[in-house]
Amino acid sequence: MSTQRQPQDSMAVVEGDRLRLNDGSVVSVDFNPRDGVWLFCTYVSSPDESLVGQSQQPVYGTEVAAFVEGEDA
Repeated sequence: MSTQRQPQDSMAVVEGDRLRLNDGSVVSVDFNPRDGVWLFCTYVSSPDESLVGQSQQPVYGTEVAAFVEGEDA
């Protein structure tokens, strides 16, 4: 049984985690209201450059593709 967190479980996401979204963006989690639906994040990188640096942006949990760890973080 794997103990690795799954990105589909937004309850497992904590503040400071970096996530890759389905569109290729990377975000840093600012706040998780633990509602199982929304995360509030700062865009670290994005195909839409106007989002980079924007904080407290709502991200729907199903937009999360993966946790970003190591060199990608």
